[in-house]
Amino acid sequence: MSNNLRVMFLPVENKVVVIPNRVVAEIIPFQEVEVVPNVPAWFKGYLKWRGKEVPFISLCTLETQDTLVGQEYPKSHMAILNRVSKGKYFDYIAIFLSKLPTLSYIKEEDITEKTQKRAAQIKE
Repeated sequence: MSNNLRVMFLPVENKVVVIPNRVVAEIIPFQEVEVVPNVPAWFKGYLKWRGKEVPFISLCTLETQDTLVGQEYPKSHMAILNRVSKGKYFDYIAIFLSKLPTLSYIKEEDITEKTQKRAAQIKE
């Protein structure tokens, strides 16, 4: 499996995001977020994680302007993601997950129809 990339399939409402496993710091149960006024719709606020303030964003709002409501997804969680390059302000961001992610291995040549089929299975 040395040529394979370890990835996580993250269910984000009606989509599945595929990211390298090493980007994920932790998966946590959905928790309340400190809302900040007068910010873009995709920025949902901050949450406390391991003594740090972590920005919480909605990937779905970035795409569709839909609102994110964790209560609509009883198995919802949050993914705490490592920033690829360390920033001046935040080393992590959090995103909404409609249910728990799955771990898998993929090869570069698999990032096509096979990956799309696997993502479709997870959404169901």
